[in-house]
Amino acid sequence: MEFNTIYLSEDILDKLYSWMPIVSLLKFSLTNRYTYQTVYPKIKQTIYSTLYKNYTLFKWMITHIRYTRKEKINISDVCIQTIQKVYTNPRRLDYDLRFVFELVLHRYPLDEINIPTDLLNHIRKINYCHSIDRWQTIWKIHDEPSLYTLHSWFVPYDQRVSKNRTWRTINSDS
Repeated sequence: MEFNTIYLSEDILDKLYSWMPIVSLLKFSLTNRYTYQTVYPKIKQTIYSTLYKNYTLFKWMITHIRYTRKEKINISDVCIQTIQKVYTNPRRLDYDLRFVFELVLHRYPLDEINIPTDLLNHIRKINYCHSIDRWQTIWKIHDEPSLYTLHSWFVPYDQRVSKNRTWRTINSDS
């Protein structure tokens, strides 16, 4: 394949794809039609590997990559089925609602999948708090005690004890 009179073989391109971070890979895929057709579908599929592992990348992908309705339903279903719980204190587990918050905020079709009733109550409250923009929504969420895991000051109990602060809140920019 040629990039501005420089020929790169498929092997070299595959090495580049495996080496590059997702954000750079997306920008690289927009260089020409061939890279877009070969790389962009692979990038779209990496959202499944970010679920409950890398909130910042998940948030970026939901915002910057266009998904079809069917893909949105699949992402929503996988997110709901694999939802994790976090310790809010030594004896209490609550849902990690950050990923569900992004789905609700970007209007993913959650009504077409099977959701447990206790989680459905949380989703309804997030929908109730949904406002004209992200910051207004976060502001309203802070008034809702049942959405405590979405509050900006929340850090899971095990990370508070170990001082390992890897938790990303919904209003962190990075």
